[in-house]
Amino acid sequence: MAPRHNDCREEPRTAWPIRKPTVKAGVPHVEAPVEILASMVTVRIHLDAMDNKNGPLRVVPGSHLMSSSDRNKEEGISIHCNAGDVFLMRPLLLHSSSQCVADHSGNRRIVHLEYARGPILPDGFDWQTFVPLAPGTTEKWEAKMPSWDHHL
Repeated sequence: MAPRHNDCREEPRTAWPIRKPTVKAGVPHVEAPVEILASMVTVRIHLDAMDNKNGPLRVVPGSHLMSSSDRNKEEGISIHCNAGDVFLMRPLLLHSSSQCVADHSGNRRIVHLEYARGPILPDGFDWQTFVPLAPGTTEKWEAKMPSWDHHL
């Protein structure tokens, strides 16, 4: 069960705020700043139907655009999907999930993908895996991407 959260930190920034290194399922992770997360899209491909019995994703619609004080006042809604449905969301959207009900025997499998605006991260950080959407696009992104420094 995941409590209500967005994939962001709330503390004020003094330097580029990639922090809190952890390892999840053997893969290194860090907590990304708003500037990176705001430019990303999460894609969830549902392999199983999702309903109230198997712990659906809950979101607060529009919360990625709200102030932190306003978004915690809003009620979340459950996302029900059929197998094969694709759900897109911003990582900054307030979201949570619950456990499956005790007598439910089905699954809650999804393919979870994160799309970023390009391969370049600040301060020498690298994506664990970055796969461009089309051959040759990495070089085009690198030529067009401004320095992250102007976002500080």
